[in-house]
Amino acid sequence: MNSKSRILGLDGRNPFALNRKDPLIGTGPEAARQLFEQFQHLCTGRPTEHAINAAFNILVNAIRQSYPLRSMAEARFDELFGKMKTALLSNYDGTTGKRREVFAFDQVVAPQLVVDKDQIKTPGGNK
Repeated sequence: MNSKSRILGLDGRNPFALNRKDPLIGTGPEAARQLFEQFQHLCTGRPTEHAINAAFNILVNAIRQSYPLRSMAEARFDELFGKMKTALLSNYDGTTGKRREVFAFDQVVAPQLVVDKDQIKTPGGNK
């Protein structure tokens, strides 16, 4: 993917900003939310790949510095990426593979049955 293919936040909106109805609001510790807000501010106006690489480096360094044994670091890495993959794939439709909207669309249109009283007459049939 070309690192210049998408620039974060240059279209006048903040790509990391959370919608007030977002189910992720309030699910994490306040300190983690504040840190994320600082990171999103730093990423605004930069290529998407730069933000991904920065996040990757933060994760690798945090795990490396927190676990003295390779087996422990690998287990934590696998746990985190399993959770991230689950969170990511929950945003895609399992059937079509297309990205879903962030919020489920729960309105169902149910039209009433329409009975058409017109009948089709065959040529030469009853009138």
